[in-house]
Amino acid sequence: MDFSLQPSDKLIYKGRQELPAIQMLKLVAALFVVQIHTESAIREYLMPLCRMAVPLFFMISGYFLVSDNGTLEAPRLRRAFVKVLKLTLAVNVIYFIWRVILSASHGFDFLQYAATAECWTDFLLTGRTFGIHLWYLTAYLQSLALFYVAVRLRMENLLLWLVPVCIAVNIALGSYHSLFFDGVTDEAVHRNFFTIALPCFGLGVLFRRCEHRLPSVQTLLTCAALLLALMITERLLLGGEKYMHGDIALATIPMACVLFALCLCLSPVAGAGMFSSLGRNYSLDIYVYHVMAYNVIQKYVSTEYAAIYTLLAIVVTAVIIAGKQTSLRMVASAKSRIVA
Repeated sequence: MDFSLQPSDKLIYKGRQELPAIQMLKLVAALFVVQIHTESAIREYLMPLCRMAVPLFFMISGYFLVSDNGTLEAPRLRRAFVKVLKLTLAVNVIYFIWRVILSASHGFDFLQYAATAECWTDFLLTGRTFGIHLWYLTAYLQSLALFYVAVRLRMENLLLWLVPVCIAVNIALGSYHSLFFDGVTDEAVHRNFFTIALPCFGLGVLFRRCEHRLPSVQTLLTCAALLLALMITERLLLGGEKYMHGDIALATIPMACVLFALCLCLSPVAGAGMFSSLGRNYSLDIYVYHVMAYNVIQKYVSTEYAAIYTLLAIVVTAVIIAGKQTSLRMVASAKSRIVA
């Protein structure tokens, strides 16, 4: 299979060029993540679509890390690793403090648990110790490290050939584990760099290298309709979200690929607007702070309003982000006055 990139005049993305449809997709994926971790009246119906969020984020990351000449460059991967490492450490510090505060209000000594080897082993391997959603950052870091080593050894194409294998392992150990195993497997088995981060990052790289071969918008829309029907059917056969113990099913990754390809095709003609701006500027913050917002809602809002927990979580997340932005502006203003 030819994984080479087409001539530069056919690229959809060049340098720092804006891709509005992709930015809007990031916003949608971020809101999908909020729905995954919160309750609402329509959660069960949205979950087949929401499960595409994490694969989409990894695909987008892989796509933008490929240079304009179609290569993965070690210095670029190293810079991305350092950037994500700083983010991961900062976010985990925030949620460590948050867990201490929450545990105190629930009569649990989290600091005692934090002093154990189990806590830090789980943190290093899975990244989920201080926040259920933070495994994503750890898996992303591990994938960046693996691709960096592969690029230095000129073996990155080997990782691309592993994409279908990794996805198959995820499905077998996750959604379809009951065909092979008894009982429920730990979520870390299918939420890790090998079974989700690496393959979806690799798909993003392949999209970048092969974007000149994308189908027409009409073909992609037809595929999306067929895959949506398959997703619904598959979810019913698996017994719904209550009985589905994996994150992705057979139709999840194909549907995510179709949506990503569709947004790539539409980006050259899509105009930048409010939603693309929100996706570009706030999708990361939504991912980081929505769990904190949901914790507040669970503590102070009665379960009688569980049907709108997701909506409330979005509102509280927006308030947290607004507070963060205001604080940053105040700090910047104070610094400028000191310098002046």
